[in-house]
Amino acid sequence: MKKIYRINCGSTEAYTDENGNIWSADQGFSESKTVMREKTLPIHNTTAPEVYLSERYGMERYTLPVESGTYTIRLHFAETFGCNYQPGSRSFGATVNGKQIVENFDPFTASGGFARPVIIETTGCTARDEIEIKFTKGSAINGIEVFEAADETPETVRQITPVTPPEETFIGKRQDAAPEAKTLKILFIGNSMTFYWAIPESLQAMLEIGTRNLRIEPHRSLHGGKGLAYHYNETNALDLIQHGGFDFVVLQPGSTDQLDPQEGMVGYMKKFDRAIKASGAKTMLYAHPMFLKTTDGERRKMMDVFIDLSERIDLLIIPVCETLRLCYAERPDVIWHDADTIHMGMHGGYAVACTFYAALTGGADFPPPAVLVQQVEIDPDLAAFIQQKARQAVEAQPAIHLFEKQKDD
Repeated sequence: MKKIYRINCGSTEAYTDENGNIWSADQGFSESKTVMREKTLPIHNTTAPEVYLSERYGMERYTLPVESGTYTIRLHFAETFGCNYQPGSRSFGATVNGKQIVENFDPFTASGGFARPVIIETTGCTARDEIEIKFTKGSAINGIEVFEAADETPETVRQITPVTPPEETFIGKRQDAAPEAKTLKILFIGNSMTFYWAIPESLQAMLEIGTRNLRIEPHRSLHGGKGLAYHYNETNALDLIQHGGFDFVVLQPGSTDQLDPQEGMVGYMKKFDRAIKASGAKTMLYAHPMFLKTTDGERRKMMDVFIDLSERIDLLIIPVCETLRLCYAERPDVIWHDADTIHMGMHGGYAVACTFYAALTGGADFPPPAVLVQQVEIDPDLAAFIQQKARQAVEAQPAIHLFEKQKDD
């Protein structure tokens, strides 16, 4: 088939894939936004991985001029948003010149997992002077290909990529819990600093692989961009604490809370802590590492604030801020933050999960290195470095040792 368009959606540069095919910079789109994923994110089952590292989302349409004729169109998708760790995270539709191509479409479900391409092909598409691809709300796309086709080509729509079975997307093997295993019911209160890379569920999966003696049942009260004041005054967090029967409640301050700790963080931390202790639970403080631009000195200062607070009101610190400070200090060559410079990238997300794991287990051996509920593999050598820094950060906080080091039979 003669290629008419091969578009790398969301990218401002052309790209040559492993087969020598040239993908052009993005074109033909309506008003929308783009995002670039980190280059180290592993994309599976493709010879054109960079196509799936750029994305255009929120567009109403693509309009591509063509000569009158019959065409085959391929739409390329992959779920690469670090919050979307399970089926059902998206749902949108698309038409090509008025013909329904996908409906209630979720790239995660269609491909079988995270960062796994799915290609939808439609054949026999007739056009006079343009191909118009329309999308419904919530859409995101990575690539578009348009080829000339014979006039007699039948009209079809099919997925030309396989669906990966669940057992191939999960890294590691879950162990049965020991008869004497503890199961901790934990409520996570916070914002996107907690739900990026699915930290609660990633920790749960790590424990199910790495130890037989400890399990968690994670629950969420997470609202993007919100601090502790919002959670205390505007959500049902207090009701959850009072009636949820939790063993621990993790409090993740908002970024503005940490920038102004005396006014934003300390007051509401005390209020939450009183409610948590009254319910019979214990409070954990998730000391998150702030932004890409945050300096070493600022992270040190923030940890001093956290330590002082923990001593005054008896909090358990999860010292992620210190873990990332150590990581940045010794491995500035690694991409720790997301391209948005605010949230953690895949390696930073792994550092967060490792710090929680080290704190809960007292430094037990780590499971096979992966993040996002064991779906995104981390380089073993880099993972060993991150694990070491997580242990180092935890061991420097004597109050954090909830349990002795877990030893399995």
